[in-house]
Amino acid sequence: ILATFELVILGTLLTRSGIIDSVHSFGQSNVAPHFIWFMVAILVVTLGLLAVKYKKLTSKRILNSPISREGSFLANNWIFMAATFAVVWGTLYPLVSDIFRGYRVMVGPQFFNQVITPLALALVLLMGLCPLIGWRKASIANLKKSYTYPLIIAVSVTVLSAIAGILKPYMLIVIFACVFALLTHLLDTSRAVMNNHKKDAQNGILKNTIFTMMKSKRTYGGYIAHIGILLLVVGVAGSTLYQYEETPTIYPGKEHVIKDYSFVLTKIITYSESNREVTAGVIDVFKKGQYLGTVEPAMYYYPKQDQDVVKPYVVTYSLDDIYFSTQGFGDGKQTVKIKVIPLMSLIWAGAIAITFGTVFA
Repeated sequence: ILATFELVILGTLLTRSGIIDSVHSFGQSNVAPHFIWFMVAILVVTLGLLAVKYKKLTSKRILNSPISREGSFLANNWIFMAATFAVVWGTLYPLVSDIFRGYRVMVGPQFFNQVITPLALALVLLMGLCPLIGWRKASIANLKKSYTYPLIIAVSVTVLSAIAGILKPYMLIVIFACVFALLTHLLDTSRAVMNNHKKDAQNGILKNTIFTMMKSKRTYGGYIAHIGILLLVVGVAGSTLYQYEETPTIYPGKEHVIKDYSFVLTKIITYSESNREVTAGVIDVFKKGQYLGTVEPAMYYYPKQDQDVVKPYVVTYSLDDIYFSTQGFGDGKQTVKIKVIPLMSLIWAGAIAITFGTVFA
């Protein structure tokens, strides 16, 4: 927790000082020394607190077996630490290369995707193991009883997904891991609910479910947050692996098809505002022939600066986001970059579920 706060300040230092060139940075600034001294102060105080409280913080428990709930928590922490190190190393590598090589080597998104993706999938699998694995040491009988059905169903759903046309290996792994984790959480919850239902069947399943969750808010708040993480992981995987982009020139009345969507330019409108002139294309959007709505990706022209500025347009249809970015106009036609990004809504739904689970806990 203390290291997390220190890293938050480090991130602020990097973006506010101009130490690293990035689209997220704010340019050169003289704030770096203040943040560095603040980080030093935080480090001294936190290490002092750890030294004073070390005996009280040290666990008296002994890890009896790596195949246990304690073992899974420990593995979870190591994976988080590995992911943190990878992100920090990738972020600071331009500075390190500048010091030792004399020139900066920039690290692109590919490095982070290659390193973080396997770690994220490992976390999801661990998330599936944690609810049902026994404390201290799990027996073979316990493992069979707990994981046989979730594994069979997760494999079946993955196979059906492949038959349905989802063939990218990473997406299939994500489907398996997320279905497996979801089922173990539901199975553990259902066992607790049924135990309470046996004791007091008069209340019914719904009341006993509410009673079970209210009795152990921290546990089930955590489960809700875990389900939010599963939604987020599926959303990130889908939006990354299956996004599609084209830059077509659309003519009035002519349909342009991208995946399941089609786009028809109905007209181009121009009008003036206080300090700029606006040119926008009015585009009707359809999905499999069904009308979804109208978008107006535009381009602003500022006469005083003699500058064109693109005004992007973003819409959400069902689980997908569609991005429009005008590239130019001419002779009644519009050239526009269109990016279809599936499952983006799951990322927002996951964030909401994580927040709700935290509040509930």
